[in-house]
Amino acid sequence: MKKLSLLSILVVLCIAVIGCTKENDTKENNTKENNVQVSNQDPKQVVQDYFTYKNEKNKEKVLAMMTSKQKDTDVGLDNLQEIKLLSIREDTTEYVRNSYLSRQIGQGMKAEDMKVYEIMYEVAYKDKTIGPQVSGTYSGEYYFVIREKEGEKWLIDEMGVF
Repeated sequence: MKKLSLLSILVVLCIAVIGCTKENDTKENNTKENNVQVSNQDPKQVVQDYFTYKNEKNKEKVLAMMTSKQKDTDVGLDNLQEIKLLSIREDTTEYVRNSYLSRQIGQGMKAEDMKVYEIMYEVAYKDKTIGPQVSGTYSGEYYFVIREKEGEKWLIDEMGVF
């Protein structure tokens, strides 16, 4: 009788432990998925993540923030010492938005599927003689973040000085 009671208690405890573990795993997975989903749904965060990953010199993650046409781009990590996003501001002026939408790459795109951000950043290079620019603070660069259709990930499609 004691063996049966002890066995029953052990079975109940095992089920309780397994159930709690499964519930915690599910909560953690949902949190991770939600974090990724939130990040993918916020175009401003895409630009911020791009700079974070670039500073970490994580080429795979940097490229994951960009559209497929940018996948062969040299993201300049070899000579990068440090890069820091100082400010980011959404530019809603029609002039900047229409310049993108009127070009062939933006034709047929809905305005709500594109965001434009003007950024300021600071960059330092290991070798000051190599690279497209020198170490310093830069402002007035625009990042065009798009999604091909509603519900898809926001990705950086174009960047540069306007």
